Amino acid sequence: MGPPLHDGGPHRRAVTELTIPVAEIPDGGARLLAGSNSADPGTIVTRSGSRVAAFRNDCPHAHLPLDLIPGRVMARDGRHLLCANHGALFRTSDGLCVRGPCRGRRLPRVAVTVADGLARITPGPRSPRGARRSS
Repeated sequence: MGPPLHDGGPHRRAVTELTIPVAEIPDGGARLLAGSNSADPGTIVTRSGSRVAAFRNDCPHAHLPLDLIPGRVMARDGRHLLCANHGALFRTSDGLCVRGPCRGRRLPRVAVTVADGLARITPGPRSPRGARRSS
């Protein structure tokens, strides 16, 4: 059975630290992990090949979760994350806003490391420069 990811279903499970197979993160896409409590909007995990990045589900424009439809954070173009609140588009690789009211700003980074085909995501306080991204 897979990890406790938020897939848009009715049951959100808290995630404080998670190790998941990289193969369970859609290549070129994103998954949304449930927040640890009702005040935590969750963590977005993206993958491109062997590269994995993670971001807080928190738009830098209005500090709202990106997903108006629970669990849906990908834009229709399949290449960007979409903040459904105001239409901002973010690159999946580094969280940079390329269109919308927060253009030039980034989604807050979350620590993620990759080893032996597993991604370890540790939501929590972020450093001023954000968390490291795997290579």
